[in-house]
Parts: sequence; structure tokens; C-alpha cells
Amino acid sequence: MNDEEFKFLDYSHEKMTLQDCWRSYDNRSEQDAVRGLLKKMNVNIVEQDENYEKTQFCGVSLYAPAPKRNLKLAPKRFVENADGKFIPTTSEEQEMLMREHC
Repeated sequence: MNDEEFKFLDYSHEKMTLQDCWRSYDNRSEQDAVRGLLKKMNVNIVEQDENYEKTQFCGVSLYAPAPKRNLKLAPKRFVENADGKFIPTTSEEQEMLMREHC
């Protein structure tokens, strides 16, 4: 961000865990941009083992069938590279899985 007048919040070097999203596992510039913004806010980033291209997390979206439009628009991402993902679960199971993840 090049706006010198923009005031970033200051988190005084608070530690925060960063979770990369599976949908952007191959978008390094996006992942780096998030980290850059957090650093400008004086956040001390705690990296997970499954980060960058190794991430397997995508919130509850992987606990439901993939949207049909995604299957058509990006079959390589949402079909070929999604083995074991988009497993339908109930809302109760989703909440339990999210709690376990957190």
C-alpha cells in the first residue's frame, strides 16, 4: 500500500497465527501481501506448518460439495486438485471440525 496518509492499526507486536486458505495455495503474491499488511500493523506472525502451498484449510467450504459454478470455471482446481476435499457434512459436524481445527 503506497498511501502514506493511511493509518494502519498498531497491534504492538501481538502474536497472531496466520492461516493460508487452500483456494490460494498457489497465489504466493496474495499470501505475501497479507503478511506484508500484518507486518505494517506490527503483528508478529505465527506460521503454521501447513502454510503457503502446503495449506489444506478452507474453512467450512471444504465440508460441503463444491459449488457447481466452480467445477465448471476451474475444473483443475476444484476437481483434479481437490481429491479428498468438498466432503458433505452436517452443520453440527462442520462446527465440530472447525472447533477441532482452532
